[in-house]
Amino acid sequence: MNLTIKEILDNIPGIILARGRRNANIHGISINSREISENDMFVCIKGNKFDGHKFASNALNNGASAIVLEDKEALVPSGFFTVLKTDDTKIFLLRLAGYILKKQNIKTIMITGSCGKTSTKEYLYTMLSHKYSVLKTIKNFNNEFGIPLSIFKYDESNEIAILEIGMNHPGEIKKIVSYIRPDISVIINVSDVHIEFFESLKEIALAKYEILSNPTLNSIAIINSHYKELIENFPSSFPGSAIFYDYSILDGKIFIPQIEEEYKLDKNYIELAEDFVAALIIARKFGIPASYCQQVLSSPPIIPGRFEIIRKNGMTIINDCYNSSPKTLKSALNRFSAMKGEKILILGDMLELGKHSEAFHREIGDYINKNIHVDKLFTLGELSAIINDELKIDNTRSFHSSDINELIELINSNIEKNSSILIKGSRGMKMERIIEKCFIS
Repeated sequence: MNLTIKEILDNIPGIILARGRRNANIHGISINSREISENDMFVCIKGNKFDGHKFASNALNNGASAIVLEDKEALVPSGFFTVLKTDDTKIFLLRLAGYILKKQNIKTIMITGSCGKTSTKEYLYTMLSHKYSVLKTIKNFNNEFGIPLSIFKYDESNEIAILEIGMNHPGEIKKIVSYIRPDISVIINVSDVHIEFFESLKEIALAKYEILSNPTLNSIAIINSHYKELIENFPSSFPGSAIFYDYSILDGKIFIPQIEEEYKLDKNYIELAEDFVAALIIARKFGIPASYCQQVLSSPPIIPGRFEIIRKNGMTIINDCYNSSPKTLKSALNRFSAMKGEKILILGDMLELGKHSEAFHREIGDYINKNIHVDKLFTLGELSAIINDELKIDNTRSFHSSDINELIELINSNIEKNSSILIKGSRGMKMERIIEKCFIS
């Protein structure tokens, strides 16, 4: 990063110099005092559980040369560093990120959807990197903090930014795109994820469409036409061009009418089709050869925690611990059904389903009964007990606990080699702990 305090003051509204030099250089930006490098700027963020102002001294001790505050009462030690003040440090991060994208003339692609955002981002990143210098959101940094922090990792050579954007409440996406304006906006799906905070799928679709709330005349919207909620609620005021993508799968091939192309699709990746197609359409519009897109389709990038295959001690462990919802769990189960050997499911609660929680967990139990052969089942949490109750498996092959340490003991006592094991649960369940304790350590 090559940024000066003067440049920030001249281009970011609502920021004032309280102390220090206007010509000071900034090499990086962080909101975590433990991750500060020499000559970084530390931005103090007030959250529900923490207040970054309390860690300003730590950041300075770790090498920060500038801090940004919003608390007028914050205690700042003396020393040779710069102090900037603003009314809202969260808005400052968003404004600065938007400024950098504009300054560097980086074409911005923003991806949202109820699930599959990271997969789409990674497929598109792999394809576009064949020809361009591409910036992408780090890991799953897809909120008002993560997106700016990802942009601050930019390289002077970057031509394209692929930004994953998530939400679980109305207004979250709108806030971000008010400052970080996408050139291309992608909505890959809507489903019951976060239904706890919405009354219907229509409301979720409207929240996703906030991604189009700050368009330019040249904006492009790429929308999955397989979801009626997206078709019915597309904003008629959108001034740009819209592509409602479609696809069909037959005899191991996927046909995409919007680009009039056909690709081979391994049966193990059918569940990823809607993510692949969105990435393919964009990649082809950016001139990526169809032959290279086919390579990515045939051997997609490995994404940690998302149907990540780990082979250990004769077992095939599927790490799908990043998150869980009715849609993504069914998709994972469908892929898992093709695996060989004794099939073992280790499932945690699906969270943020609100009043629908019991019904959705019961539905999953019924879905497994009808579609998936299971040799052993382990469930963790209060809600997943409903899945366990629904499955027609005898007590010698079905185990449940609300205590993870107890479940780990049960797993270690009842797992055999040559098994295929799917581990999945919502983020709050931290199912990766089971992988660490049962299969890796």
